[in-house]
Amino acid sequence: MNEDLERIRQIGLVKDNQFSSITIDITYASEKGAAGMSAALDVVCAEAEEAVRSKEYNIVILSDRATGPDRIRSRRCWPPPPCTTT
Repeated sequence: MNEDLERIRQIGLVKDNQFSSITIDITYASEKGAAGMSAALDVVCAEAEEAVRSKEYNIVILSDRATGPDRIRSRRCWPPPPCTTT
């Protein structure tokens, strides 16, 4: 799975290719607690919308890789809906 995801992340580097991906971090500062989730989701949505509207990207990857003691993943983004998993 990780190898496949990395291939998708790098797809824009393939010559003569119509695809381009962007990775959006769905985590936010743990110090903001549960109250920070709504604002964090607004940021994720805005970043995804901007990426798609720019027509520069046609693949959007939502990532929780930054999850850790200082970063909480936006629970409404995880698990992803079935249409976004492979």
